[in-house]
Order: sequence, then C-alpha cells, then structure tokens
Amino acid sequence: MALLRSVLTFVVVGTLFGVVAGTLSGPTVVMGDLCGFSKDASNIRPCSDTVEKATAAVIRYQLYGAGGGAVLGLVVGIAWSLRKKKPAADPAPRA
Repeated sequence: MALLRSVLTFVVVGTLFGVVAGTLSGPTVVMGDLCGFSKDASNIRPCSDTVEKATAAVIRYQLYGAGGGAVLGLVVGIAWSLRKKKPAADPAPRA
C-alpha cells in the first residue's frame, strides 16, 4: 500500500508540473502554430492579439474551475470527516 501511495504521489506531482508547464508555454506554442513566426509585424499582430486573448480566457476559466473544485473538495472533505467521526450509538443491552 505504501508503494502505491508513493507512486500516486509522484503521478499527481508530475501532473501538476505538466499543467503548469503547459499553461506557461501554451500561448506561445499556439501563437506560433496558428499565426506563424514572421518578421512582418503588421501581418502577425491581429492574429497574435486574438490568440493572446483566447488563451488568456481559457487559462482564466481553468483557474476558476480549479478554485471552485478546491472549495467543493474542501467542503465535501470536511463533511466526510465529520460524518466519520460521529460516535456510534451504544447497542441496546440484551436480556
């Protein structure tokens, strides 16, 4: 069980690092893929603005979702912990 826990911990940490790396590098990669890299700034600027706004909106809504999920997880976790800590009722004595 300890091996599974440590492996899953590394999986979760690796996933979080991947999300952060994708969030930081994603807009640049998308802009290069959709708009191309050009020396002519007049042709690339409208495309760059559109990609920048779109990726900023996607990242913003991902953060909203992550925050909402964290709050919901906190509430459910607290409710689950309190439910499990209730003392069991004493059984009725047998005659």
